Amino acid sequence: MEKFNSFEKLISVLAKKTGIIFLLGHTDTGKTTFSKKILKAYLKEGKTAGFIDSDVGQSTIGPPATIGAANINSEGDLANLGARSQYLYFVGSTSPRGNFLPMVLGTYNLTNELSKNDCLVIDTTGLVLGSYGQVLKYNKITFIKPNYLILFEREDELGYYKEIFQNNSYVTVCTLKVGKIVKKKSPKYREEKREESFQNYFNMASEITVDLKNTSTFPPKEFFIEKVKKFNIIGLEDSWNRCLGLGIFLNLKGNKLKIYTPVESSKIKFLKLGSIQINKDGEQI
Repeated sequence: MEKFNSFEKLISVLAKKTGIIFLLGHTDTGKTTFSKKILKAYLKEGKTAGFIDSDVGQSTIGPPATIGAANINSEGDLANLGARSQYLYFVGSTSPRGNFLPMVLGTYNLTNELSKNDCLVIDTTGLVLGSYGQVLKYNKITFIKPNYLILFEREDELGYYKEIFQNNSYVTVCTLKVGKIVKKKSPKYREEKREESFQNYFNMASEITVDLKNTSTFPPKEFFIEKVKKFNIIGLEDSWNRCLGLGIFLNLKGNKLKIYTPVESSKIKFLKLGSIQINKDGEQI
């Protein structure tokens, strides 16, 4: 296990390596900032790089309620990460709680999509403590099998992870001491940023109609129709179950489903019901 006291020292070491880097730490410990810095370092080294953002509440790539991924080919890509979602996986909530399976499988699937890169950086949610946080992160790590596990610590709050992976053969564990310079964000700030992200995503949206006779759903149609409520968020997928984007449910008349979305209706073959509701202004209800 290697210990580091600054971003710069750790980045100088990792920039010479290849493989998958998995970032783990509580909220407001600098994971996203570190992601951008290490990706920039990889570009300077001439390496191909990919980035997965599995923080469904504070998304850097793609809209909230999804896991987003992209190939990073230039510093321009880094400066416009919000517009770089080449791949999405629909979770349907802005919290990982109650969404264990899609959080794990979604990150794993997108890891496979970007596997040809020299380096892949995976950012994660701040849910790391307690039994649920430990089970979520443990299963993500053991599914993905990263080469490097970076623990962002203020004190020694991630000691359990050091214990779990200390005898592991495929991953090198590095601890990074987080300084006071990393400022904590209030819940209100996070809520406003999430709302802004939804607003930006639906900025070019329009109302479309989807015929349920020609579209599959999950849950199955009988239960989908029973459960769906106005302003429910819906994952829109193609015939290969690849996420095309998000939609907001407006109403249902017979088999005609009206959705507010920037996605072209002809591409939609599958609807996946989410658990949260947002209005056209991006406000979570």
